Amino acid sequence: MLYLAAGISGYLSFADRPEVFTDTRGNILLAGYGSSWVLAGNLLLVASAIPSLVLVAKPAKESLLDLLWPGTTGEDSNSKHFLLTFFVVVSQLGCAIAVPAIDIVVSFFGGIAGTFVSFIFPAVFYLRLVKSASIIAKFAAWIVAIAFAAYIVLFIILFFI
Repeated sequence: MLYLAAGISGYLSFADRPEVFTDTRGNILLAGYGSSWVLAGNLLLVASAIPSLVLVAKPAKESLLDLLWPGTTGEDSNSKHFLLTFFVVVSQLGCAIAVPAIDIVVSFFGGIAGTFVSFIFPAVFYLRLVKSASIIAKFAAWIVAIAFAAYIVLFIILFFI
């Protein structure tokens, strides 16, 4: 519902002024500051981003807790949970502040997710679901999955260097 409200407020704000879209530089929310509809859209997007911080932080914290201290449960140590949660949230906020434009992040993760959905997942699903496949078909599926995974790792290394 928040995304629907943000979309409607954006439409109501810019429907009669299409010229504001000529210089957005990858972030549509930079266009048309001063409008009450843009402020409403920004507030709704912030309201939708706050729960996502929790949804991302909790699994990351639980994974780090299990990685650093295997077998630790929620009752074992509140200080460990607090420190890991603090570290995860500060890391997320630091990454958000460090990235100059959101279009870079969306393009980067969209390319990775598209490659996984198009090439790697079908090969892995084939390997897991088809038990009676020939050895050549299994070998080909492994080659496809490994080749595209290597392509993604190489792309990440080249992208950040």
